[in-house]
Amino acid sequence: VVIGEAPDEGADVLTVATAIEQADALSGQTVSVEGTVSKVCQMKGCWLTLASDTGETFRINVPKDDEGEYVFTFPMDVTGATAHVVGDLVVETESVEYLQHLAEDGGASEEEIAEITEPRQSYVLTAQGARLSRATSA
Repeated sequence: VVIGEAPDEGADVLTVATAIEQADALSGQTVSVEGTVSKVCQMKGCWLTLASDTGETFRINVPKDDEGEYVFTFPMDVTGATAHVVGDLVVETESVEYLQHLAEDGGASEEEIAEITEPRQSYVLTAQGARLSRATSA
């Protein structure tokens, strides 16, 4: 399934771990990242997260148009799918309130949301497009 602009198959594709490791150097650039979807916004499909092998997460945001509407959204049932996403990478510090909002939209419990008490540096890619591949059962 292709959402937004199809990622270029010939581009250098980074793993989530490599993108996180090189995030400071890559910040502000357009990159291509591939990983397994760990969470999806359960309200609108406006973001998803990819997890590295060590459990670090990398968020993919959907851009908005001039009217403030999402350019596209992700299906809400793609947890576990492989995502190849192209977009603009930034490293940012996110507030407790924003992190709690994301947790709520991701389906976290009230207890999990209450445990978020510190701002966190996050790796965020604003997607131009994605290719999602669901695992096929044998």
